[in-house]
Amino acid sequence: MQNVMTPKTLTRLGELLYGPRFATSLAEALSDDDHRAQVSHVSAWCAEKRPIPAWVAARARGLATRGQRDLAGRLIELGELLSHPTALHSAPKALRTSRIAHLKRTPPDTDEGGPPEEPIP
Repeated sequence: MQNVMTPKTLTRLGELLYGPRFATSLAEALSDDDHRAQVSHVSAWCAEKRPIPAWVAARARGLATRGQRDLAGRLIELGELLSHPTALHSAPKALRTSRIAHLKRTPPDTDEGGPPEEPIP
């Protein structure tokens, strides 16, 4: 993303971060003390009915960066859930965190990427 945000890029960012009904979540995420984005603004910007203000590009870039980290973390947790369907809701948070940390460290194509040796509580 550059200094200028296009409607197509803003739309795609919204879809990737928040799904097909992204306007409300994107408007909330773009808003801060200095700027307020309404749902109607986001819809108009994406539909090319209203020009996108310059401040949106910088805010959108920050959202993309944070969103990428969030999605990566959720992807790891989803992998953990698929490996151990009861692990995430039954294990203490510290144990869940250590399992997730293990997944982050271990390449998926090695033998070490399997389930932990100790039984899952």
